[in-house]
Amino acid sequence: MKVKVSAEEAELEGAMTALINATYTDAAPERQALHEDVIEKVERTKQLLQRWAQQGSGAIANNTGGDGGASAAGSCSPPRLSEISVVLNSVEGLLLQELASQAARQIDAASSALSACQAALADQQAASASQQTTNSLEDTGSYILEQAISLLQAASLSLNKLENLNVDSSANPTLIEPDLEFPSSDNTMVETEARRGGGGGGCRRDGTACQFSSCGRGKRLVMCAMGFAYGVTGGANGPTYIVTRSDDNPAHPQPGSLRYAVGLGGGSRGVWITFSNSMIIQLKSMLWIRSSTTVDGRGANITINGRMLVVGGVSNVILHNFQINSMGESDTIHVFAGSTKVWVDHITSFDAKLGLISVVQKATDVTISNCKLSNQNFNMLLGASDSDVVDKNMRVTVYRNWFKDSMQRMPHCRWGFCHVINNLYTNWGFYAIGGRVHARIFSESNAFVAGRRQEVTPWFPGASFTPNFDSSAQIYSYKDLLLNGTTFHQFGQPLSSVASSMAPPYRSNAAYPPLLPNIRALPNFIRSCSGAVFYPSQVNQCVRFAGLS
Repeated sequence: MKVKVSAEEAELEGAMTALINATYTDAAPERQALHEDVIEKVERTKQLLQRWAQQGSGAIANNTGGDGGASAAGSCSPPRLSEISVVLNSVEGLLLQELASQAARQIDAASSALSACQAALADQQAASASQQTTNSLEDTGSYILEQAISLLQAASLSLNKLENLNVDSSANPTLIEPDLEFPSSDNTMVETEARRGGGGGGCRRDGTACQFSSCGRGKRLVMCAMGFAYGVTGGANGPTYIVTRSDDNPAHPQPGSLRYAVGLGGGSRGVWITFSNSMIIQLKSMLWIRSSTTVDGRGANITINGRMLVVGGVSNVILHNFQINSMGESDTIHVFAGSTKVWVDHITSFDAKLGLISVVQKATDVTISNCKLSNQNFNMLLGASDSDVVDKNMRVTVYRNWFKDSMQRMPHCRWGFCHVINNLYTNWGFYAIGGRVHARIFSESNAFVAGRRQEVTPWFPGASFTPNFDSSAQIYSYKDLLLNGTTFHQFGQPLSSVASSMAPPYRSNAAYPPLLPNIRALPNFIRSCSGAVFYPSQVNQCVRFAGLS
């Protein structure tokens, strides 16, 4: 399905470009080079430490004679080297969030720890100078430590340059405007960053891995949004607030907590929330998200339990890359009361009584993408009641999610328009996709792998003769992949006769989510990339799968 180019597109793209003008600068190539230099040196340092842990530090741990030996055994032991590697592992995540100063502090801490080890090792060697060694120079602890410390010092210098570039570019920004290519016949959309006057950058907005590539680093995440939430900016205009503590005090939110951070949202600027480290947050009451707020869990392993996130009567919200589970009496994420421009992306969610993600009561322009959603019964409800006529204007994009082992509602849509595109369905129970009261559901290029039941919709033989069976919804399948005997009963007139009314009403071609060129690769792709992505290996695998590396 193709979309006509909207007259509003230039205005929308201009607004998006203006928003990120502090990020796309003439210094972008140098910034990227410095970023890659830091990562390369950190990786080489970790390799050196691993090499020494295997062949060098064991000797220290076993040779604790004298004060020097005991000191070296403590400062240079394999557990201590492992701790230093963990510190270095956080650097890439911090750079992903454009937190160069924090990355520099981590590198300095690792360098100081290695210097302490080096000093302790020198004392030990002085105490045992008469002993012979059969190791070559390259295998000795002194040599390895010297190389590792030199690498970290060089990385620290690159980070200092990176910080200076960030300050200079934000003070006097020069735009690099996105050059958008409209979707081809298969709706694959590529965006390149190009300087004014020509020159390509090679930045691809693929819909899934863009969020973890250089294209979407830091607040540039907004450039990766697709579907009806296209144009969402979250808290990109506001300050970044770093959550440093996992406790929750609803009556008196403490500085450093997620509840305190969310309270900074709203207004014209809002807040962009990140996390200093991995944590499990046990909410004691519902957490109400304000307008112009981004909760960005990249670079850490964030799990939210206990109570749901509520997006009610607000606009311009991004919820990205964390787990939210264990809701005893509610959904996990509830979008309602006329909320608009909401992007829920790379969320892992399961274990909730009522369901997982709900969009109801006049909420619209929502994209739910790249999530891993598994629940015993209900999954995703779009439109809460047959009587909620206000939902006739609801527009939701459901894109590249993995609906796993749920009974029903993946989604269930009432009244509005639901574009269900490029998702993976496995082992549904009662039905996968359903609708009532004049909903329009366009199922495009999804992969259905039947398990407990073969039919995708609630249809069954004789359904039309059942008094409570509502057949007013229009449900169409277009280029879906039906596996393991899957069947898809379509509701409404033949698609060819209603194609114009079923075309997703996006404001521009740039909003149309791109399709994976080979739909048969979709199941493995979504299994690799859906849900919260925490570990560098998973990020790298997803980026490689998407062809962005």
